Amino acid sequence: MEPILVYGYPAGTSMGLVAALEWLGQPYKLCRVDMLAEMREPVYTRINPRVETPVLITDQSRPLTETMAIAAYLEARDTEQRISFDPLSPEADRMHQLMGFLNTGFTGAFTPLWVALELPEPDPEFEAALRRFGRKAGRAS
Repeated sequence: MEPILVYGYPAGTSMGLVAALEWLGQPYKLCRVDMLAEMREPVYTRINPRVETPVLITDQSRPLTETMAIAAYLEARDTEQRISFDPLSPEADRMHQLMGFLNTGFTGAFTPLWVALELPEPDPEFEAALRRFGRKAGRAS
């Protein structure tokens, strides 16, 4: 079986993994899931009960969640070093540092967006607080 990357829309952040899969040059499939509707369905929660993307269904049919874990999985299978570097090199250290920043600091700045998108009903006061929080978080990074 080919690995399957399940990624979310709208505003999912899995395109870096799609690029890595492309550059890796090994067969894979993509599956898009609506983050505001389909992810709450039992068919998805069986794959990831945390109701998040991305999820990689490995070639062994095992779901693997979390961007950093999926990236490490791909890196370990990059025998030709198409997406990675010698594991003991400064380049590998820098790559891991940048990946960590993108996955935590950068992506974390979008928390107010995710919360606002997932509100079950409009709440203008709360949305205004989210905007204030987002602006302050954006300046701190």
